[in-house]
Amino acid sequence: MDEKSEVTRLLKEKQNMNEQRLLRAGESIRERALKRLSITDRIDNTKSQESKVPAKKMRKSKATTSDDAISTFLIEQAEGPQRLDADGMNIEREKFELQQKESLQRLELDQQLFELENCERMQAKEERNKFLNIMDMLGWKLQ
Repeated sequence: MDEKSEVTRLLKEKQNMNEQRLLRAGESIRERALKRLSITDRIDNTKSQESKVPAKKMRKSKATTSDDAISTFLIEQAEGPQRLDADGMNIEREKFELQQKESLQRLELDQQLFELENCERMQAKEERNKFLNIMDMLGWKLQ
């Protein structure tokens, strides 16, 4: 019985450690995603600020037309979803990898639980056989 309780305690400890590892991995993925978002936001802000700063003036600068302003606006609007799509894909990929790790750990825990139950069954059979052998040696029969 002591071995059984020790094995179950060890399995529970390992399961707790695996769950904590999964939680930490999820937190780190979220942190990395937030960092990426803040970095891309900073890059976008610097690009938009750089586009607002006039380049070296030529002899004669052309006046910006409304078409130029509209096209610039449309380009900026198109870049936003592309960046978000790329970030979303990275987050989805990391989420998928985390789910794979989690399922592997669950499989390992299930395998360990199966082995533990199998070991318990074998011990019970051995104890039963010992008892039957002792009964047989004493000449008693179970009715």
